[in-house]
Amino acid sequence: MSRTNRCALWLLPAVFGLVFLLAPRASVAGPGYVNFLFGQKAFDSDWDPIDQQSTFGAEGVFGPAKWPVSLDAYVMHAKGSKDADISGTPYNFDATTYEYGLGLNKTFGKEKFHPYVNAGAVLAKVSASITQSGTTGTTDANGFGFWGGGGAFFRVGTTFNIGGAVRYSTADVDFKAYTTTIGNIAFNGATVDAGGLTFGVLVGWGWPKYQEASH
Repeated sequence: MSRTNRCALWLLPAVFGLVFLLAPRASVAGPGYVNFLFGQKAFDSDWDPIDQQSTFGAEGVFGPAKWPVSLDAYVMHAKGSKDADISGTPYNFDATTYEYGLGLNKTFGKEKFHPYVNAGAVLAKVSASITQSGTTGTTDANGFGFWGGGGAFFRVGTTFNIGGAVRYSTADVDFKAYTTTIGNIAFNGATVDAGGLTFGVLVGWGWPKYQEASH
C-alpha cells in the first residue's frame, strides 16, 4: 500500500469524527440533521454465505442556508458471521465492513415531513476471516467507490427525527492470497465489491427547532 493510501485510511476516519462533532455547531449557518440508521446490508453473491449482514451507521447533513444543496457525511458498520460446509468440510466465515462516505444531499419539505436524495464518494474498509479445525486465516482490504440513495423522515416534536432510508454503494476491494502456517486454510485472493444495498430505520435529531423553521 502506498504512503498516500495509508495516510488516507487514517485521515478520513479522523475527518468524519470532526464532521460529526462540528455538525451541530453548523446549525448557525443553515438547517441540518444527524440521523442514525439501524438495518441490513445486502452484498452480492460473492459474499455468500455472509451476504446478508446487520448494519449500524450515522449520517450528518449540514451547510450554509444559501446553498441549494447540503454537505452529507456518513459512516456505516456492517458485520456478518456464519458457519457453512464446503465439500463436506465445516468453516466459519466472518467479515466486518466500514464505509466512510462524503457527498451532497438535497432535503425537501418545510414542514415536518422531509424526503431527501444524496450521493457521493465512499471509502470501504473490510476485515475478513475464515476458521476451520481451530485454525483462522485473516485478511483485510480497502477501496474507493461511489454511493447514492435517499429516504424520508418525520419531525416528531421540535427536533426528533424518525424515518427510513436506502443506500446503494459500490467499492471494489482486493483481497490478497494467503496460506496459514498450519496449511489447512488456503485463500487464492479475490477482488469483490464491498458495497451493497443498505436499508433500515432512521432516528436522530435536526435543527433549527420546528417552531423556528415554520416561521
